[in-house]
Amino acid sequence: MSHATGRQYRREIRRQTGYEATWLPMVRVRPGDVGTLRGGEYNQIGTLRDFGIDFAVEEGHVKASFDYVSRGVSKRLGTAASRTTFQPDLGSASVTVTFARADAILFSAVGCRSSRLTAQQEAGRKVIDLYRRDLWLPDYAVVTESVSAAGATILMSSDSNASIDLGVKVAADLVNLSLGDVPLGWRSLSEDHMSLSIVAEQSLTPLFRASAVRRSLFGRRLFRSLASKHRALERTVVFAECDYDDFD
Repeated sequence: MSHATGRQYRREIRRQTGYEATWLPMVRVRPGDVGTLRGGEYNQIGTLRDFGIDFAVEEGHVKASFDYVSRGVSKRLGTAASRTTFQPDLGSASVTVTFARADAILFSAVGCRSSRLTAQQEAGRKVIDLYRRDLWLPDYAVVTESVSAAGATILMSSDSNASIDLGVKVAADLVNLSLGDVPLGWRSLSEDHMSLSIVAEQSLTPLFRASAVRRSLFGRRLFRSLASKHRALERTVVFAECDYDDFD
């Protein structure tokens, strides 16, 4: 999967949800994790406790859903029995998703809960102290919030001829069903030209927010990796929200 594909997915999901998209989507992300966002991927290196910073997490109780379909994606009801790959235990209902362009996205996450790092300002002050003592690298980011999903379906096309047939175990009104609903038993029956195909996967953390050390130069906020070129002019260190693009 190309770097450009991942970048398109991350930017589109951020624009629609206000969150960073976990890339790759199967990676687990939790508040208090410390990692890097370089190369368009989140890579965990530890937690705040590994740096001597204790923390607590506030678990959300309200469930929500995120559903997004980008331009060029359409769904059509069908019958799984007409497919040569039909599996009897899946029942006779199916949905065909077609993609009219490359890098088109279908994102469906249900039963979502947000978990947040508490006392973020205090944690930020301790991170800055470590940074000033050269015990914290400039490209480290702290996960401050993650969104876990009871179930999620994430699809992305590789070209304009992409399609996927999804079968469902339970007889129901397919028009109003979420493709991320795990108990319904969604499965891929067949697919063509898909660059990403995650179907009704349980317990993903597809969305998150993170913060990192930033330096302010003449009123502009700069990440440490950039500000290091102007060390003589550096002024104020802050701990603020970041995204993938800040490290590319």
